[in-house]
Amino acid sequence: MKKIAVFLLTLSMLLSIMPVGAMATAQWDGLIKSGDFTQEEFDAWTKTTVYRDENSVTGYMVSFRYYAPEAARVRVAGEWAFSDVHHASLAKVDALLPDQWYPGCFPSLGSSTPLDMTLNAETGYWSCTIPLPSGIFNYQFWIGGEADDNTGAEITADPQNRPIEMAEGNEKMSQVFMPFDPDRQIDDYSNQGPRTDGQAGEVSFVNYYSSVFEAECPLGVYLPYGYDAERDEPYKVLYLAHGGGSIESFWMSQLAAPNIADNLIAQGIIEPTIIVTPNLREPGTTGYAQDVERNIERVLTDIIPFIEANYNVSTAAEDRALAGLSMGSMFTWNTFYRQPLQFGYFGTWSSGVAGNMTDENELIATYDLSSDDYKVPTFVTGCGTFASDALPTYAMQKMLTHYGIEYTSCYVNGAHRCHVWSVQLEDFMKRVLWK
Repeated sequence: MKKIAVFLLTLSMLLSIMPVGAMATAQWDGLIKSGDFTQEEFDAWTKTTVYRDENSVTGYMVSFRYYAPEAARVRVAGEWAFSDVHHASLAKVDALLPDQWYPGCFPSLGSSTPLDMTLNAETGYWSCTIPLPSGIFNYQFWIGGEADDNTGAEITADPQNRPIEMAEGNEKMSQVFMPFDPDRQIDDYSNQGPRTDGQAGEVSFVNYYSSVFEAECPLGVYLPYGYDAERDEPYKVLYLAHGGGSIESFWMSQLAAPNIADNLIAQGIIEPTIIVTPNLREPGTTGYAQDVERNIERVLTDIIPFIEANYNVSTAAEDRALAGLSMGSMFTWNTFYRQPLQFGYFGTWSSGVAGNMTDENELIATYDLSSDDYKVPTFVTGCGTFASDALPTYAMQKMLTHYGIEYTSCYVNGAHRCHVWSVQLEDFMKRVLWK
């Protein structure tokens, strides 16, 4: 059998680098088609595989595989509950499973949907095969557990398709990339897929010392293909803030930021850009640092100087951008409010000012944005159209309008989930960044 192609991100730097698992996003190798193998050969597969299938509603299928011969139950869970604009609202979502998908559907739930797998007693591998449309889909395996949710189950990423992560086990989701079929699909998310021509950047994870928190802290660094430490023109930098339950590898793995950057750079849509993904948790804890001022200070006095000292980057504020999702969006907003001239671009996705602030009059009374400094940087906001954060996002926009601050929006059909944020990142880089 032909093996599916994998894409490895080179992980090498001269700094104090922590070991990183290689990214091996499962994707179609351009060769495997449903008519090219027998049922017996299909049953014997041992790796998660994407293949072309003319009978699939999307044109492609993915067959998940997990080895657990002694397990009583194994499920594969991912962001593949779909809906459309006629069956989704802020109040409820009528979810469709993958085999019910049709053009116009989008991932719609803010949680993973589990599907039962079937054990092949001869090989010891569990399998589940489903159609999926274009784009990156995150998935994980639930081993054991009798409840409908993952209570009592062991949760793991695909051991044969590890995500980008600082240390094995940090990320609980692997990624599979599905191709676009123009005859069956509407939305083309091909830029979320890894390149196969070698024009790919490098991802590494680095520890730096935070004087603010008096501790070693991790961050992720993406260097674009062809990065030149001696280039006359220094590189611009995009800083991406993760959500409340995430870490420094979230943007790199689950949101496919390196793939998106690789493709847009190769297409000449955006200039080669460095991406930095800090871990904004309180050191030694699993939660976001609650002191907003200290977290902002960490970025401004520790992280940015560290990046400027170790990479060939511009020191000009207009050559820096800060964007974030959910809790990271609130962090981005607070940075904008306190230090609007430290970045040339701000992107806030899926939070508004805060998740519970939906009254624009309250926002206007709380935040004084009358200074012309707030009109200097470019501001972008948005959310999933059917997410609960649509209301606080709208309230933020009305406040910005009240103060005469220009902004642009990016709304994506979906909920408070990865599908939305990957699309928003691509839009930000395509339409706004460094323009």
